[in-house]
Amino acid sequence: MPPVWRHVSAQSPDRLKLMHNEFNAIVERDGPWFIAYCAEVPGANGQGRTRDECLANLREGIALVLAYNSARDTNRTRER
Repeated sequence: MPPVWRHVSAQSPDRLKLMHNEFNAIVERDGPWFIAYCAEVPGANGQGRTRDECLANLREGIALVLAYNSARDTNRTRER
């Protein structure tokens, strides 16, 4: 099955709806697993036995990467 582009949304992990981001996901099937990644957010990946589970895991991965990057950038700013 060829990769499928899918539009996904991610919110901050603490569920505060301060910002809503939308990203593109690339979803592939590998045997019984669906695997997804987001080219716009390096390091954000998801997998699951169903497409919905895979995309939910990708959303969580995107939110975690964005939260980590934000915290890292905040700490760099404070150090200056």
